[in-house]
Amino acid sequence: MQELPRELRGKKVSLMLIQWLKEIVNEKLQKGLFVWYDPLSSFEDIVGKVIPKDAKLIKFEGSYLALRFKLEDEDPEFEKKWVVYIPDEPGELLRDWEYIGCKEVLSLPDLLMQKEISVDRELRRALEANSKELVRRWSVLIGRKKPDKEKLIDALLSVAFQLTTWNEEEAIIKFLSETEKFAKRLEERKLISFWLRKINNIVDLGDER
Repeated sequence: MQELPRELRGKKVSLMLIQWLKEIVNEKLQKGLFVWYDPLSSFEDIVGKVIPKDAKLIKFEGSYLALRFKLEDEDPEFEKKWVVYIPDEPGELLRDWEYIGCKEVLSLPDLLMQKEISVDRELRRALEANSKELVRRWSVLIGRKKPDKEKLIDALLSVAFQLTTWNEEEAIIKFLSETEKFAKRLEERKLISFWLRKINNIVDLGDER
């Protein structure tokens, strides 16, 4: 099993995500070779934690030629179980491997949709812009329960406002103190519409009082 990246050492990796991914990987490995495309690099930091003991992981590191040489030199008949992890969009260069085994495009938004969590187009864009960081902080921001849409939005806003956990009052104070900085972060992370709705809800509640 691969060692965790330095930024994750000493932190509790989400058992929920690990379990979800293990289930998918085990199913795909029934064909022996699983080519896993992760265009958002969502799971790059934790992929080594989801590989079963009887399988090997090989990660794309910039050269498809080197990738092919490494696997086919060690296992020319494809007799072992392999997970080929590619933090990139699907291409044509491994089409023969995909026919031998199977392939899947699986980043964080895809995983959530497989788990029947509501992800509309707007939320998907926000997840695409923040997926790797959300995966890193999943255990703290999401916890142990399967999240709903609102929980995901709060977690994403926590990432944008650099909060340990979601705190509406603290987010407002930060936004008012450094409006230009956080408005830019929210725009870049595709979260400005969610934030504006939060603010409108707060104003509406204040008016009702």
